[in-house]
Amino acid sequence: GSEMCIRDRFNDMEVKNATTGKNLTLAEAARRNLWTLCSIVPGAGYLITLIWGLKLNDSMKKDPQHRGNHDKEVDAIVMMKDKS
Repeated sequence: GSEMCIRDRFNDMEVKNATTGKNLTLAEAARRNLWTLCSIVPGAGYLITLIWGLKLNDSMKKDPQHRGNHDKEVDAIVMMKDKS
């Protein structure tokens, strides 16, 4: 059918530097995903990660390009992959 599952949508997207269009460096990618490290802390880490993720989601909703604070921090943008 014409419906695309969530996994396929994510597979068709990539994160790039918003200014240059190049891939993020390892350091930029690590900084962009730093918020996920909280989950390694037993107990409270999962709650912190959830709250932080909700805040990032809220920041994406408020931005016209749907860039969250974690994207703006490293000048990143999530875009559809170039299929050419």
